Amino acid sequence: MSVQQLQKENLLEMIYEKRQEMIKTASIEGYSSIETVKYSQELDELLNRYQQLQLAEAGSIAAAPFQKFVLRMKKWSYSETLHHNA
Repeated sequence: MSVQQLQKENLLEMIYEKRQEMIKTASIEGYSSIETVKYSQELDELLNRYQQLQLAEAGSIAAAPFQKFVLRMKKWSYSETLHHNA
């Protein structure tokens, strides 16, 4: 099994666990709670990393522009907004 395949499997496990944490937190604290939103953003990052691996594996030309887009969008993350507004 390749290193990239192991990375993808590891990410899938992390995605599953993060999704479960988010769902549990949302059911207790609500969908718009700070903790739920934090888990949602972390899940988004994991999903983006997984998609980047898939694109790179497929040799897609779109992988590089997509990665740049994700990095630009990360600047607007909720956690960074909180730090700037504090």
